[in-house]
Amino acid sequence: MVSLGLNIHGRNIPDKSRLMAHLQATRPRAVVVMDDHGVALEIKRLLPETMVIYRQWGPDGDENDYRQMTPREWLESHKRYAVEGIALYALNEPPFNERVINWLAELAATNIAEYGFTLVIGNWATGNPTGENIVEAWKRAEHLLKLCDIHRDKIILGLHQYAGGVITSGLHGGTPDKAGKDGLNLIPPTSWPRHMAGITRFHIGREMFLVQACREMGIRPPRVILTEFQFDDLGDIKPWLETLPKTAPFQGINGHKSLQKAWAQWWPQWSFARACFEQIKYALTVILDFSIVEAACWFCWGHSSDRWIPFDRADDDELNRLIEIDAQTVPPGDPPTPPPPATVPFPALDDARWRDTTLTSRGGPANLRLQPFIGSVVVRTFVMEDALVILH
Repeated sequence: MVSLGLNIHGRNIPDKSRLMAHLQATRPRAVVVMDDHGVALEIKRLLPETMVIYRQWGPDGDENDYRQMTPREWLESHKRYAVEGIALYALNEPPFNERVINWLAELAATNIAEYGFTLVIGNWATGNPTGENIVEAWKRAEHLLKLCDIHRDKIILGLHQYAGGVITSGLHGGTPDKAGKDGLNLIPPTSWPRHMAGITRFHIGREMFLVQACREMGIRPPRVILTEFQFDDLGDIKPWLETLPKTAPFQGINGHKSLQKAWAQWWPQWSFARACFEQIKYALTVILDFSIVEAACWFCWGHSSDRWIPFDRADDDELNRLIEIDAQTVPPGDPPTPPPPATVPFPALDDARWRDTTLTSRGGPANLRLQPFIGSVVVRTFVMEDALVILH
């Protein structure tokens, strides 16, 4: 399952002890810390297995760093932060164009040759790259993606993915209440798809276009971390979002707190925290399952300006507790005894349940085993393969 991390506004943490307790309880695979290197170091020392990504936003922002300094100047100015295994956050929601791609490629190559830092680069916004053919747009970054493939331990692609109104937004295209050519209503939880086979994902899960581009270019997809992940006001469905009821005191529909009134109308059986938790869980276990995404960092914990209050999860005690309980699914103590070898009859080749699909591993080669348990014979090691599968 994709790990749920955090995007932390380091200088605006309301209760650091609560944050640290939450991180200890959830042990995320990755977190982003902005503008407080001391907090980043503290988290890294507390959780050495967590990838701590440090973002130096500074007084002038960082989206235009590619205009203001050369890649080498950027590395020199940031090298003091790359200590004790901390990764560096390079650019935030820049344009997806040749100039930015070339700057990032030079940054990656210079880093590999001379510095050896771990970089999380790009951090492009939901909807980037855009256009009618997203797969072809990604191919313009072929030289950058090759560096991400070759140097997987040092160069990671950062992406932002937000849903609009409901976690199923962007599935099939169109608005969530009339999705795709069949006009599906994807608001009721009973209508949420159980798997993503054959479903185009324009919001959460948008990395599918990147995977397809890499497949057509004959390279492995990069490692991906969603450095921002949440609900927001998305331009492609903005007219629909504006029809949703507003939640006082918020004037628009953006972060999860602004959707409280809409969710109460749609799902009266759930508390606000439960509605948010169920959607997060669905994104991580269904929409992003079997994807190349390693972690999704919830934006945000603490807020650097009032603009981010509807996104801030720091004071959502019930929601944070639900996430903590869910993260602690393996009780302490000895690891469980492996199950005995399973006897699974092989389906007939004309079984109607077979489906064409593409299998993509997460973070490197994956083992396909003869039986569904660790220790069974490995029959194939793959990164990406066309396959026939029976989903269940």
